Amino acid sequence: MNGLVSASIPDLIAALREEARTALPAFPGEKPLSLGVEASLQWSNDVFKRVTVGPAEFIPEDGKTRITIDAKARIDLGEVVIPADASGFSFSPGKPRVSARAQIVDFAVVIFSAMKISFSNVMFEVFEDGHKDFAVQIASVDLLPPLDFLSQLAKIFGGLGDNSVHIVPTPQQIKVWQTLQFPAEGSGPLLIGPAQVSNLALGWSVTIPLVGRDVLAVGFSVSSREKPLTIYVPPWYGGKAYALLELTTRGCRLVEISMEYGALVPITWGIATGQASLTAGIFYMLERNDPANSGTVVLRAFVKAAADLSVAGIIQFCGLIYIALSRISSPTQKIIQGVATVSVSIKIGFVRISYSFSAVHEEVSNDSQAVVANAVAAQVAFRAGVPRVAGTYSSIGRNAPVSDGLPFGRSFKRDRRKAFERVLAGYR
Repeated sequence: MNGLVSASIPDLIAALREEARTALPAFPGEKPLSLGVEASLQWSNDVFKRVTVGPAEFIPEDGKTRITIDAKARIDLGEVVIPADASGFSFSPGKPRVSARAQIVDFAVVIFSAMKISFSNVMFEVFEDGHKDFAVQIASVDLLPPLDFLSQLAKIFGGLGDNSVHIVPTPQQIKVWQTLQFPAEGSGPLLIGPAQVSNLALGWSVTIPLVGRDVLAVGFSVSSREKPLTIYVPPWYGGKAYALLELTTRGCRLVEISMEYGALVPITWGIATGQASLTAGIFYMLERNDPANSGTVVLRAFVKAAADLSVAGIIQFCGLIYIALSRISSPTQKIIQGVATVSVSIKIGFVRISYSFSAVHEEVSNDSQAVVANAVAAQVAFRAGVPRVAGTYSSIGRNAPVSDGLPFGRSFKRDRRKAFERVLAGYR
């Protein structure tokens, strides 16, 4: 029985009996059949208009934008048994099988009136075995005013290396991002008057959620934590900085700014080359939690002395002295934290020996939710790049035993250790 049929249950039973009689006449009394029910949907539409939803605007292309939906559902009823007296029938249904495909082509989305993403094809497909497939084809990404200056800079500074737009689609989200490097890697510093500028990078990103209740996010950056912008004015003046900004449809999610200034001294002693620096700076971070709509603020002032020396590429020495005073404010408590860190690392060939010592002191404003607050503050301090540890500690390497975690090794006598603790107690 194929095609579109409108029939009552008695008529259906009669038709099944007739089908069974003509198809399988050899079964006496009862006549088994294989029966299935199938439904399908085919729908398409090419009439659209502009729609604005929050910061995003859907823009169709005249005569080209089309959405198509094909869906099919089937269930096998198994072996149908019809008694000879046609008093009824019985069956054992199988597992339903569903497949669907939805596709929309040739449209664009404008985000925050500053970025236009043109899509050539977006498809979502569900197969009968249950697995899903999601595919996105983006035709172009155009920056609108006021962000079009990034495209203009890319044209002015030719040879920027890999400045293409990167598109990473997943079933959960679509991420589009681009980083413009000034100058291109390996081409030397950018000269602006007497200043030498390196690691200058302007970046932007857009994250479009596809499932769940996540929000659309837009990010902007000037350089990064790992490779900050460096400005050097011979003979030894210079500084480093970076900035990160992330906005969502619910407001500002992250603001992070770091700036430091001081002396940057290049080192060239025969086959030994490197750099030493003595800088002072500030760090500011504002991080908001979308579900709770709460924020945490970290404000830090620091002084840092660092050295990095390489001898013929075989011996490498790195040293750091870091002193910082931080104020960490969360909705549940406030922390004043002082940190002093000394770190030394020497690498000879494939062997590296490292040693670090840190002293941390905190003044905490507790409340009735102290336990929860401590967990929040610990996470924030970790994100900010400073270990949050109550009291004073030392460590040798990352996985050293506790017995080795002493400033002067295992042979440090008890009376000397107590004297050392009294000295540290004077700073609390």
